[in-house]
Amino acid sequence: MRKIKEALRLKAAGLSCRAIARSCLIGKERVREYLGRAAAADPDWTFVHGELRKKGVTYQLLWEEYRLGFPGGYSYSQYCERYRRWIKS
Repeated sequence: MRKIKEALRLKAAGLSCRAIARSCLIGKERVREYLGRAAAADPDWTFVHGELRKKGVTYQLLWEEYRLGFPGGYSYSQYCERYRRWIKS
């Protein structure tokens, strides 16, 4: 788990997969796997933001749709918290 977090942190800092692999002492393919899984698990916050502007759309409704696509995804509270963080950035 520590290597996954470190790989995501380094990618956010702008490092290449090769540099991340060297830094974390793992293979390039493993780095690509970690980054791919992280990208698949994160909701498209731009889409969520646009949907919330529509009448009758709620956080709860969007979260339920998200969980249909990603059963092991964020809990409701984490979903809302991460959306709020995205808004601030």
